[in-house]
Amino acid sequence: MKIYYVDASLHRPLDVSTVAYVELINKDKKVELQSKIALDDNGGDGSLFLPASLNSGNYVLRVYTHWMKNFDANFYYEQIIRVINPFTRLSKTDVPSTAKYDVQFFPEGGNLVAGLESVVAFRAVDSHGRGIHFKGAIVDEHNDTLVHFHPLKFGMGRFVFTPGANHSYRAVLTDSLRKRMEYILPPILSEGIVMQVSDTLDQFKVKIKSSTQNAIVHLLAHTRQVLKVTETRILESGNAVVQIPKSSIGEGITHLTLFTDTMVPVCERLVFKRPAQSLRIGLDQQQPNYAVREKVNLNITTQHFGNAVAADMSVAVYKIDSLEMETPSLVDYLWLTSDLKGTIESPAYYLGEKTPEVDKATDNLMLTHGWSRFRWEDVLNEKSKIEYVPEVGGHLLQGKITVTGTGAPAYRVNTYLSVPGKPIRLYVSTSDAHGKLLFELQDFYGTKVLMVQTNQEYDSGYRMELLSPYSTNLSLKALPPFEFPRTLKNSLEQRSIHMQVQRIFYEKENDRYLPLEVDSLAFYGKAPEGYRLDDYTRFPTMEEVMREYVAGVMVRKHKDGFHFMTSDKVSSIFRDDPLVLLDGLPVFDIDRIMEFDPLLVNRLEVVPYKYFLGSAIFNGIVSYSTYKNDLAGFQPHPETLSMKYDGLQVPREFFSPRYETQQQQNSTMPDARTLLYWSPNAQTDSQGKAHLEFFSSDITGKYRVVVQGLTKNGEPGCAVMVFEVKEK
Repeated sequence: MKIYYVDASLHRPLDVSTVAYVELINKDKKVELQSKIALDDNGGDGSLFLPASLNSGNYVLRVYTHWMKNFDANFYYEQIIRVINPFTRLSKTDVPSTAKYDVQFFPEGGNLVAGLESVVAFRAVDSHGRGIHFKGAIVDEHNDTLVHFHPLKFGMGRFVFTPGANHSYRAVLTDSLRKRMEYILPPILSEGIVMQVSDTLDQFKVKIKSSTQNAIVHLLAHTRQVLKVTETRILESGNAVVQIPKSSIGEGITHLTLFTDTMVPVCERLVFKRPAQSLRIGLDQQQPNYAVREKVNLNITTQHFGNAVAADMSVAVYKIDSLEMETPSLVDYLWLTSDLKGTIESPAYYLGEKTPEVDKATDNLMLTHGWSRFRWEDVLNEKSKIEYVPEVGGHLLQGKITVTGTGAPAYRVNTYLSVPGKPIRLYVSTSDAHGKLLFELQDFYGTKVLMVQTNQEYDSGYRMELLSPYSTNLSLKALPPFEFPRTLKNSLEQRSIHMQVQRIFYEKENDRYLPLEVDSLAFYGKAPEGYRLDDYTRFPTMEEVMREYVAGVMVRKHKDGFHFMTSDKVSSIFRDDPLVLLDGLPVFDIDRIMEFDPLLVNRLEVVPYKYFLGSAIFNGIVSYSTYKNDLAGFQPHPETLSMKYDGLQVPREFFSPRYETQQQQNSTMPDARTLLYWSPNAQTDSQGKAHLEFFSSDITGKYRVVVQGLTKNGEPGCAVMVFEVKEK
């Protein structure tokens, strides 16, 4: 997967949070898989390995940052994917035995008011979220038909209706199977305000009607929370008109809100300004057909308004078969789906060719799906609560420390989190009044053992726990029923065989990882004193080692045991013990280090000056490293919390064999790839050009090239191309 990380207003790439949280959630709202992926100003990329125990079905893949946990889970990125497990018998699909429709009505602006003409939009979908075709009518309590209507596209449409006072209305629908259904219209207000918006060539015309004479109203327009227009009108004879030039608002979705004079929101409406031009991505593959194991050269160009521009892109080349699902592009998501509620059927339709029908369907979409970013009630009442900060410097791991026995929060207790191994990492956190701990883990990749402890010489009798960084909030979106037609059986068998061949013959190549660009030095940097113990006489006890040739540390033995004193050799000798580490694990009882077998120690480093780490101050550092950096059998203090923890994903290297020579061409190793190429970080240069090359596999058929990209200014683009692979 490729993760594009942008701000919600301008779509420009961000570099604030450094971690993305990825989850795969099943139909029962239970999390099946979780992972953390590193982010930078080019976004991030990673993968999920689907275990053989995963059931077939529809799943939600969702992604969010630590900062996004402050807001509703409906704001997280979500994508429905279908997973089919070929190693288990497919259970019956989730398709209901009888048709179940969801039919909703949406008065324009939000309200129906007696005596005021209103536009009413509607949306009717089946259990899969697909629009249905039907014929409808509005009837009153006397069964008199007032309005006939039917959908324009995807089960959505509108009709004009003037409700009367003291009347009740219902909608009667008949579907294509002649099934008759009845629905009650939204309640009718005796007094209120309605708004109607019409789209002309260069402006939006907002008509405001009120049952109250000479009231004052304020109209506010914002494009993705960037304020664009504010207008005030007096409703003379209950009417007013506001004209909003399209040049005054941003591209994409703009939110129109009508307030009373006391700043109470009474009407809302979304409008859509079609982007003048997205990023233009040009694809040139030089030929339409290729033989098996033949090189494919792909030239990519990126332009915006005819000017070459650099872009960050993802490129996927995969075999076309009947198992595919429709997925929205980056363009669809940024301009439409990210700002709308609910599931949108075929979002690419609205950003395709501009026609009168598309314009009407788009406006119906604005009327029926609503805004998803915030509620005015929360904004005006200042209810926003910020609990989670952005992970600017690295992954933030939260914990809690309590008093053993009572469970009361432990206040102002220094805790130390270490990651035994190499490089040596140590993190310090002081608990707050609620016993909360917060550690910032930098460059923390892969699965490692974390150890959390207090200085047991001073602080003992505490219980510590580490909290999950994943969000427990779930969106309200429902997964569509899972179905797998029997006609897809052959496609599934072929895909399964190809996958198994690749896993068997290319197991090592499929599990290759890219080298990490992390600092290999310990957290304290390069120590002024370093000793490789094999270069010196090997003494049988640690006391002899320390006394004989470790110049920066003086050993003293008192009634309570051994102590170390370090000296900066300039101004002072530190009387209190320094921080003592074994493979990065703090050891506060010096006697335990003195009992450790020095033959298991490979290297010793000394930092002979005060060292500041977070809220902690150390009188120097004495750091021991074993040969394998695995503690060599040393047992941590019994109160130490030890647990395996998944850090950031280690980036994988996509395997793509090459057939440059005749020997490679004639190799008997099968090549059953259906995904020929994947690059999450393809870049066009300042001239808007990039060149990629890869080789076809032994699998013939048609292949789709999908290139998605984003410029530094936030212009998204998508391009698709098809070529065919044939036998030689």
